[in-house]
Amino acid sequence: MNGDKSIERIMRDLYFLYLFAFNQKIPLKPSTRGDFGEWIALKMLKKKGFKCIHRNWRSCSDRRMEIDLICVDRQCLVFVEVRSRSVDTMVSGWQSLMTKKKLKSLRRACMLYLFESKKDFNNHRLDVVEVDIPTKMNKKIDSFHHENIAILKT
Repeated sequence: MNGDKSIERIMRDLYFLYLFAFNQKIPLKPSTRGDFGEWIALKMLKKKGFKCIHRNWRSCSDRRMEIDLICVDRQCLVFVEVRSRSVDTMVSGWQSLMTKKKLKSLRRACMLYLFESKKDFNNHRLDVVEVDIPTKMNKKIDSFHHENIAILKT
């Protein structure tokens, strides 16, 4: 990662820390909400003992293929899809993931990572972290960790 990207990520993480620590209202702009959800998910996973090796990994062969977080949990490589939603959204983060197109895309991205990566892991899995972001200040952010999601061919 070059210097400008590193500084940009540090500034964004500090902004998210401020929002979280002082219980501020989270901006509803989708890209900001998504980045904030990934930040919350990463905090939660680190607390559980996960080690993050990639954030927003993209395939060299197909830049559309992206994985939000790639972590290691003990000896297992864990691909993490983060679904950030406003609390009052009609469809949950989990439900928004359960489409043939999204599951196929996730499966392909994971396979591309395994193919392109030189890392040797005997086990790997897909986890989903849902982050429910309140629309009002002084409300709790809820996050749910779903482990080992099946993404079999449909």
